[in-house]
Amino acid sequence: MEKVVIVLMTVALTRGFYIIEHYYMDAQRKATFNGLCGQKVEEPCVRVSSHSDTLGVVNYPPNNYCTVSFDAGEEAGYKLIFETFAVQSSKGGNCSDYLAIFNGKSDQSPSKRRGRYCGTGIPGRTHGFHGDSRYLFVKFVTDKKVEAKGFQFLAVKTRNEPCDVNQEFLCQAEKLCIDSRLRCDGVRQCDEGEDEKDCSDWEIVLGSLLQLGIGGFIGISCAVVIFVVILVITVCCFTCCRKRGKTG
Repeated sequence: MEKVVIVLMTVALTRGFYIIEHYYMDAQRKATFNGLCGQKVEEPCVRVSSHSDTLGVVNYPPNNYCTVSFDAGEEAGYKLIFETFAVQSSKGGNCSDYLAIFNGKSDQSPSKRRGRYCGTGIPGRTHGFHGDSRYLFVKFVTDKKVEAKGFQFLAVKTRNEPCDVNQEFLCQAEKLCIDSRLRCDGVRQCDEGEDEKDCSDWEIVLGSLLQLGIGGFIGISCAVVIFVVILVITVCCFTCCRKRGKTG
């Protein structure tokens, strides 16, 4: 199983794909296990979730306080594309659980806060959430109660055109450049999905597999192995029962 994963990753890198790392804004999760709290992000693209919930049945943890800074570098910025969002709804106009987004390196200046979000309305639903500078600061806070499923978003590094044709791809609708390795990876990083158009069948299949992530791919592989084992045991039991019936 590990060899299959390694082969897939090797093929992806050889073909020029960028493997999107998956991180979590869970204060109890260590950086070793992709915990992101207190960390700085500089990668071309990352996927960030409130917590780990592969099966979609676990709510985010209580008493959580997590901050993450994004630094896109000179003449660049980050775009946040929310894939899911479900944070405890406000009570009396006050969000006890919330995700706050700031322009800048920290949350020290209230005037730089772009929004404080809770409920189920996806921030930047139409065209993503664009930062005003190279820096974005994100904070996720929860109270003592566990109320909702949390969120997941992509953070994509962008830059104004003209693009470097050897290293970047132009999102035509936005007039923004993204890393060319993000094209045909199974994920829309451009608002209009230009990065996922005119892809070969091979790129579509490989991109879809990569979006499972290592954890997802291993999980599916384990499920297949378990299914095969159960199938073999069932066939063996059926065969033995038939033999006993004939001898009886």
